Amino acid sequence: MAKIRRIEPNIPRLGGRKRVAAYARVSMETELLHHSLSAQVSHYSSLIQSNPEWEYAGVYADEGITGTSTKKRDEFNRLMKDCDAGKIDLVLVKSISRFARDTVDTLNATRHLKDLGIDVFFEREGIHSMSGEGELLLTLLASFAQAEAESISANEKWSVQKRFERGEPNTGILCFGYDWNPETKSLTINEEEGKWVKYIYEQYLGGASIKGLTLDLKEKGVRGKRGDLMGRTTLRRILSTETYVGDLLLQRYFSPEIHKPKLNEGEMEQILVSNAHEPLVSREDYAKVQERLNRRAKAAHNHGYEKTFFAGLVKCGKCGYACNHVLYHRQPADKAYIECNKRKTKECDLLPIRELELKGIMEQIAGCRENVERITLFDGHIDFLMKDGTVKSHIRKYSGDGFNKTPFSRKIFCGYCGSSIVRMGGNKRRTCWMCSVKKADKAGCEHELMSDGELYGAAQSILGTEENLDMEIYLQIEKTISYNDRIEFYMKEGGKKVWQRR
Repeated sequence: MAKIRRIEPNIPRLGGRKRVAAYARVSMETELLHHSLSAQVSHYSSLIQSNPEWEYAGVYADEGITGTSTKKRDEFNRLMKDCDAGKIDLVLVKSISRFARDTVDTLNATRHLKDLGIDVFFEREGIHSMSGEGELLLTLLASFAQAEAESISANEKWSVQKRFERGEPNTGILCFGYDWNPETKSLTINEEEGKWVKYIYEQYLGGASIKGLTLDLKEKGVRGKRGDLMGRTTLRRILSTETYVGDLLLQRYFSPEIHKPKLNEGEMEQILVSNAHEPLVSREDYAKVQERLNRRAKAAHNHGYEKTFFAGLVKCGKCGYACNHVLYHRQPADKAYIECNKRKTKECDLLPIRELELKGIMEQIAGCRENVERITLFDGHIDFLMKDGTVKSHIRKYSGDGFNKTPFSRKIFCGYCGSSIVRMGGNKRRTCWMCSVKKADKAGCEHELMSDGELYGAAQSILGTEENLDMEIYLQIEKTISYNDRIEFYMKEGGKKVWQRR
């Protein structure tokens, strides 16, 4: 006769009391919902602490955060990290919709916790994620929650569209130079910010460049609406926004998906409301500014496709700022570089790269620009974030960046007089390094000539590498001091290494 034996799931049995946490969320910051969140936190704190078999592990609460995505829910993400760290055995949630409105997010989170042996109990639905029927029910109910979110989103879009048709903004407008008046639902001039808007327009009409204005405003300590220093993108937006002549352009952005706004580039109808508020700039001055902006943009376009090929695509791996196209005075277009925006202010020393070199690497790695979501530039390598979510890396080789012809340029000094050591001669066999003082006056310094091979041989011996030696010199050596009997290498990570000259 056949025997039937029950095989329990392979879930680690926990000794002692269960460590229980709860998650709560409300999606709008209102007084009523704030009270609701407080009530949830109080309820779960009391519930957990009143059960003698449970150990209180905390209540994680997100306020005013949408449930359609987990990316910006700090408390939810903290909960998941604590679960990964083994601090929690059971999670209590009021309902599936409070946990997440997106089916994929709900299932991914609960399955991940299930793999860790952590149960999630949804109070309203009465579902334990660890139960046999839990996954099926979760899939169905999470789908209903997502459908509800999509329905709410569609209704909201309809009401927003109707407000636009009446010439009414959807929400408060954040615009430098103005304050939003919630009572009149209109913009009023902010006197302190408004004077800087007028200054920006006056300076630009007077011939100032956007780059020059950026440095000027930085020196004057002018900050934007959110307290950040104004960059070129912000200034260009101020100079091209019709808000400053008293008009409002409605539906500048739209949401093709739930809560994912996109710049409206003609996909949806836009509505222009004229004379909606008091202007800061005359229409005549605004028109002149647009004419100059268009003229400069056209000139940049005519300069060649390569100039804007990487626009908005490259960022600095050191400081996180954008990297832009740079072409120095009277240089041909094929000598353009991609460099960090903070390099000119000496706040970042990222090694620039030839634009054509980067394009060649990208074509080799990714095929074409359309396949790449983001390029992150580091000194020693380049990361290509692809549209499919994968990351491909490329090891950089030092080829001279136009600023430092060799990796020792501007970082090797004479140990006797402190002056820079300069490279002499155009032929590799005759190339040597000489103290700049001795070059000007042979009796001015006692430092002897040093051959290129000797300097590089010393660096190779110190670094212990043969491949990509130039890049390793650039990455690891901060400063070099040369004497007649030795060379001292000061490393970027700290410390000093000495090589004895023969």
